[in-house]
Amino acid sequence: MARSAAIQERLFEFHPFRLADCVLFFMQVRREVRTEPMIHEALALGKRIGLPVTHVEDGSLEFREVTDLERDLEATGALDIPEPRDHCRSIPPAAVDLVVAPGVGFDQRGYRIGYGGGFYDYYWWWNDVPEKLNTKNYVYDPWTDITYKNNWHTYLSDFSSRPNKTLGQSRKDLDVSAPGAAIRGPYKPEGPLDWGYYAVWGTSQAAPHVSGIAALLLESYSELSQADMEWILKRAATKVPMPPDGAYVSDVFSDFAAWYYYWSDRDSGSGFLTLDEAMWSARLYRR
Repeated sequence: MARSAAIQERLFEFHPFRLADCVLFFMQVRREVRTEPMIHEALALGKRIGLPVTHVEDGSLEFREVTDLERDLEATGALDIPEPRDHCRSIPPAAVDLVVAPGVGFDQRGYRIGYGGGFYDYYWWWNDVPEKLNTKNYVYDPWTDITYKNNWHTYLSDFSSRPNKTLGQSRKDLDVSAPGAAIRGPYKPEGPLDWGYYAVWGTSQAAPHVSGIAALLLESYSELSQADMEWILKRAATKVPMPPDGAYVSDVFSDFAAWYYYWSDRDSGSGFLTLDEAMWSARLYRR
């Protein structure tokens, strides 16, 4: 009880939790932390609360919104854990701001060991962004009927900056790599006018990725200087390195023909920048 109360206190002091509108919880079993008091307090604060429904037949999770635990919960669900009733509406992954996840054990970086069912792992795999960038993926070329295998879920485009030898530049003049190819965004001149979203390319897409991460870091650590920020972002990028390689890419402008892009070990700076690694690096830096 005392440990659960201490965890609850820390959670409700956690800045991202205070900012979150929609939070996913779980209902405790065995010796897990007691979440019911947390859910009651979060509801009292006006937050939207989601609890999981386990679909054992396909190994998936669905989160449904609850507003009253006594009214909205079945006594036992698929795994003998209380679950939201059918009248509770489903919460789409895009609406979720923060997740309180169960686990048998956690390390300092937040990686977890569950009870072995893999339900949460599959949920993150299908719904979280970004994908696991350092795993293999496949690209099909409809023009050649060939499926190509890549070593990464990301690649370095041909228009990404490279060190300019004429100007005496080297790898150290590049900082980090960021998403900048086929980024979906609001763009009225292209695409049907009823939705006005389109795939766009360039530093206009990569720059907001980096500046947005910097803004989130400053929101939590307002005292960071420019030098602090540069160190944190570069260190974070080293966690998703981009060693020399190449990738086949499906090109929407060529009717999805596969094009091959190559990059050397000097072209990607410190590596590929992600928010999760940046938050972790900032936490280490602040110790």
